[in-house]
Amino acid sequence: MEKSADKFTADTESLNQIERGCRLVTIWNHELSFQYHRNPALPFLQEMKASLFFVPACFAVGLYKPAASSMRSAVENALYFSYFCDHEVELRTLVSDKSFYLSKSKIIDYHILHTPFFKSKQDVFGLSSELDSWYSEISAIIHGQIPGVWSSKSLKDTSHDDKSLKLALREFSRAIQIINYTFLLTTSSEVWDGMSSSARQFLLHGMSAARKTILNRPVI
Repeated sequence: MEKSADKFTADTESLNQIERGCRLVTIWNHELSFQYHRNPALPFLQEMKASLFFVPACFAVGLYKPAASSMRSAVENALYFSYFCDHEVELRTLVSDKSFYLSKSKIIDYHILHTPFFKSKQDVFGLSSELDSWYSEISAIIHGQIPGVWSSKSLKDTSHDDKSLKLALREFSRAIQIINYTFLLTTSSEVWDGMSSSARQFLLHGMSAARKTILNRPVI
């Protein structure tokens, strides 16, 4: 596994891609934790970050299938926070009643109905369709429906693999984009305006001028 880690850390391009993704999630975690100080839904943000940071550790030793599971956990927790941060009663039910379950589709449906401008923005950004597509693909990987690609035959044979890493990085980038779009489209103007200018600039970096206009998220 040490050799796998050496090969992984020698890939500067991949490391830069992962670093940017981890930084984006860290920024959201930090900024939202400050804005929602003492909100009971904050553990979802902490779990999002912890799950996401487990991904590069898995990549380093060739554990691509566990990395996929952590990616899905990070996305799920971002979605959960977007809903439960404003639903304390439902959050208490989630904790106390094991039969209560909130699917990702119900969270998206809630935002379409109740979050200002979410529907018009998500129609442009394609969040719902991308979430459904990515979630289906990543779940198939986790459930072993794509054998021989994301995992080795045995632990002894587990090691760095360029082809598998390339596939895993693609799903990682999609997960980061889904998390970013989830918060960009659901965060209120009041919360956004309270975030640091440097954070807002980073979160919008690389986005087209047209999409920035649609988002209407000032950076200064």
